[in-house]
Amino acid sequence: MNAVLSRIQPFLQTVRRALSFVWESSPRLAVGSIIVCVNKGLLPLLVLYLTKLLIDAVTEGLKTPADESSMTHITTILGGLAGVAVASAILTVASSLISRIQSQVVTDHMHALLQAKSVEVDLEYYENAQYQDTLHRAQQEAPYRPTAILNALLQFGQDAISLLAMMSILWWLH
Repeated sequence: MNAVLSRIQPFLQTVRRALSFVWESSPRLAVGSIIVCVNKGLLPLLVLYLTKLLIDAVTEGLKTPADESSMTHITTILGGLAGVAVASAILTVASSLISRIQSQVVTDHMHALLQAKSVEVDLEYYENAQYQDTLHRAQQEAPYRPTAILNALLQFGQDAISLLAMMSILWWLH
């Protein structure tokens, strides 16, 4: 148990620091990413529900003679499914746009932090090979690592929202 905790704790600290860097660089973009993620996570629920309504409407339409109102109902549901597909495409584009902008903002923020820290240290650190290696690794990885962690967490959150929503609606419809 202690071995697991000793591995999880540094991981959680790294995630917390990465998320704080992303939040410091642009809180608005972080909130926008979360909002888009939640909405994208709920869209499959809407598709599932509309598909259920469509199947019910088609089944009712087959039981009764051709009726104009059943055809209108089916067409409305199909329009709703098309609207969800359009909304999904728009959210995908918005997510990609926010992600790219956020990546650039975080990269600029991380470069600024690295430059500020590089100016603060004593000159003797620049003669130390180990410090040079650490600085080089920080310069190479710091600009993209926080954004990559955020994107992975957002994808996990979106998938978790979709899964929980699907489980809820399936339990409700059972």
